[in-house]
Amino acid sequence: MFSYIDGLRPSARGELEITQVLNHDIAHGGLFTRIYECQWTDAGTVGSLLHAAQLAASEAESGRLKAPPERPTS
Repeated sequence: MFSYIDGLRPSARGELEITQVLNHDIAHGGLFTRIYECQWTDAGTVGSLLHAAQLAASEAESGRLKAPPERPTS
């Protein structure tokens, strides 16, 4: 995949487009997903990142924080 990324050229907007990478991965069976059944929150701002950390700390303290799922190797 990284060799594909290295060969990308900027789009008409002058940017490298993530959709090109995703479409390549789909076509080559490299895209996967997991169903997430726990809490979710935005972490795109300082305030929301702090909130996410507080949620994770609360889950960890209660013993409910799950390990991340294994990523497929094939």
